[in-house]
Amino acid sequence: MYSLVCTVKVVDGLVVVPNVVWMKDTRPLVNGVNATLTRTMSGGSTALNLIFSPLRTSHGGQYTCVATISVPQIMLTTRTTSSPVTLSVQSEFVKHVTLQCIIL
Repeated sequence: MYSLVCTVKVVDGLVVVPNVVWMKDTRPLVNGVNATLTRTMSGGSTALNLIFSPLRTSHGGQYTCVATISVPQIMLTTRTTSSPVTLSVQSEFVKHVTLQCIIL
């Protein structure tokens, strides 16, 4: 199993939940056969976990996490993108690994 975790910390008192998306090679990821997306919320942060089980060579590529907060009542939209993470899979026999990207 291999997982990428994107954690988004929001400003205290902000009641809007950010929309968080994992991108692979500039395309948004959705739940699939060998990749699972799960969202967790705790305190002032939201996390989107991308889990590959099993990890395959086809999962190799460049991943980024994008968080968007939209507050239509005050016409505010903000979008933040994490630094890219390159996943290179040489063999499908990789041990458990977790990588975390944090957007502040």
